[in-house]
Amino acid sequence: MALTELLLRLAIAFMTLLVLARLMGRKEISQMTFFNFISAISIGTIGASLAIDATLTIRNGIIALVAWSIFTIVLGFLDIKSIQARKVINGEPLIVVREGKIMEGALRKAGSTQILCKHCSVRKMYFRSLTLNLQFLKRMDCSPS
Repeated sequence: MALTELLLRLAIAFMTLLVLARLMGRKEISQMTFFNFISAISIGTIGASLAIDATLTIRNGIIALVAWSIFTIVLGFLDIKSIQARKVINGEPLIVVREGKIMEGALRKAGSTQILCKHCSVRKMYFRSLTLNLQFLKRMDCSPS
């Protein structure tokens, strides 16, 4: 592949990805579902293939990018509009702690352990108590800062 063709492919892939990303909307990493994450990786992979794979025509690469983006947009729309579709796409949330008790069955379904769950809750309580202690010290005008 000649340097000019590579630069042309890079520019086309970049511009196509930029336009499609704007059409699909912005999401924070914390707001992404597993499907959004996989879709983003797939779109990036198709874009990279469009840029550097000489066996993939530019037309087919753009078609693949647009089609995958349309699938992502349609599934995102269905996720918003239909509860049944949301359950199929994202699954149902698992309650792992109910009324202060760890639900063993839910932990098994989630592929987690009681030790990990306790570790996370202890860590959260540590930071919560640290925050409360700092707030108390500030009120007493004894803060370390």
